[in-house]
Amino acid sequence: MYRLFPTEYYQDDISSVHDYINRVLVAPKAANELIDVLSEKLISIKKMPYCHALVEDEYLSSIGIRSIQVKKYLLVYVIDKELKIIRLVRFLDARSDWMNILKSELIEFEE
Repeated sequence: MYRLFPTEYYQDDISSVHDYINRVLVAPKAANELIDVLSEKLISIKKMPYCHALVEDEYLSSIGIRSIQVKKYLLVYVIDKELKIIRLVRFLDARSDWMNILKSELIEFEE
């Protein structure tokens, strides 16, 4: 089984999303439900990291970027075969221009 390695970007994203839903939208139940669904997805990718295809962008797929839909968000990750880890790259709003966000940050992970 693979281990999860959350990046700083990912940790900041999770914190920001949870705080926004909890404090701005004043929906603590929804914030906690999102975290519960995310936890289920993380368990799934630890067991079967390759079950989600590479993203459809040529550059991002060339560096091994994969994504999973989690409600209105995308969990973006990269698999490191040698180290048997899954790098949790970002947790972004699926409605955002997330591919360009990733490209603009020049995230360079190697599969």
